[in-house]
Amino acid sequence: HSPSFVTLCNFATDGQIQHEFARRRSQNRAVSCFETTEASYLDLVDRQKLIYLSPHSQYEMSEYDHNAVYIIGAIVDG
Repeated sequence: HSPSFVTLCNFATDGQIQHEFARRRSQNRAVSCFETTEASYLDLVDRQKLIYLSPHSQYEMSEYDHNAVYIIGAIVDG
């Protein structure tokens, strides 16, 4: 996907956020750059391509690897 695409993993099919995505899709609102799945990212992507992004890292990202998969910890749907 270009230029970028977001896959939300470990996504509860009956959660609040999933319901909001379904509602927006039914209203033809733009959610086309997102995909949701119940699967773990570890089951979807080669582990050698994973890069974990964190605001707590001692390293600053200085270049972008187009072949990598960037992991951003984010939402917990309760």
